[in-house]
Amino acid sequence: MYRIGIQYNYYPEQRNIIDIIKNGKYLKIEKENKLTSKVLRKIKKILRIKKSITVKDIYSLNIGYTNEVDFFHFFNSILYGKNNWGVTFETLVPFHEEDIINDFLRDKQVLFKSKSAVKKLAKPNCKFIIALSECSFKIQSEYLNYFPSLKNDILNKMHVMHPPQELLMYNYKKPNFNEGINFMFVGNEILRKGGIEILRVFNAIKNDYKNFTLTLIGDFEKSKGRYFLVDEELNELQSIINNNEDRIFFLKSLPNDEVLKMMTYETHVGLLPTHADTYGYSVLEFQSAGCPVITTNIRALPEINDEDCGWLIDIPKSDLGEPFSNEIEELIHIQEIIENQLKKIMIEILENPEIIKTKGVNSIKRIKEKHCMHKYSENLANIYNNFI
Repeated sequence: MYRIGIQYNYYPEQRNIIDIIKNGKYLKIEKENKLTSKVLRKIKKILRIKKSITVKDIYSLNIGYTNEVDFFHFFNSILYGKNNWGVTFETLVPFHEEDIINDFLRDKQVLFKSKSAVKKLAKPNCKFIIALSECSFKIQSEYLNYFPSLKNDILNKMHVMHPPQELLMYNYKKPNFNEGINFMFVGNEILRKGGIEILRVFNAIKNDYKNFTLTLIGDFEKSKGRYFLVDEELNELQSIINNNEDRIFFLKSLPNDEVLKMMTYETHVGLLPTHADTYGYSVLEFQSAGCPVITTNIRALPEINDEDCGWLIDIPKSDLGEPFSNEIEELIHIQEIIENQLKKIMIEILENPEIIKTKGVNSIKRIKEKHCMHKYSENLANIYNNFI
């Protein structure tokens, strides 16, 4: 039985770390855990919430050696201590509050603030570093070019492991297309992930195509500051929702098990025409429920979605997969591209619904082959076994 220390019990940890291997016992390193009081005092000092809390406070753990765990496995975090440890990361490790993907090539001061953390990755007690995608691996490798004396030691510990996904549907079976095609979006920051474009496209085609509905689960306020130009746009979208209550079903939130049921039994096509996303877990969930997904082509999305099992919206992006949307003019341009391509794809689907089934069958197949829980568990166990 491995005693594995974890820092948090959030969604990323649940998807990639906790209860993945059969012989793992997971100890949460927070105030309710069962570590010694001496260790707890140090943990509380590091992790206590305060107004000036920094990224380092959240994404690092500074404790002395403890023999109450065999090793730590973090998500995005760095261990400042002597225990064996490893990390799974989504963009870059050490994590940066700054817009690091677009800025690190221009701002070396940002880089060297983190040199002490990068050194921890190169230490012998850091046993493994797992990137969620090839894109994340590439970003990390590019970042490490600024630390040439450490780069090879760190790269030798790195693996790419896409998150596992349990199948929600083993054989394709969906509600009859003749009764209407149901599109669904799930995402906490609904605006950042395509909510503006989805609602505008709905409004543009709703009168010409009566045979579809739209379900939106997300919160407009959580990304309002960056992705809304003026408050009038928020009023515009709310008006579209309010005037189409018979065809648009909007919820700020819903328990995950209820979301998965809706994907499985009520939804035909998933939506994630996002401006920014480190991975795209909802894509895997949709695919596992036999729902092909419409996504953009940024970050890891081309690795988990393609024209065989879904649709890709092509937007301008950097070599590291980030969209060019730092300026307001760029953001408006990308919004227009997403709207135009999303409209074209949705019309294609509405005029030829049988394509949903073809791509839906392929979606289930790709989850079986690429995100098998059993294979992921074996691979992670092998990584652990190499140093225990």
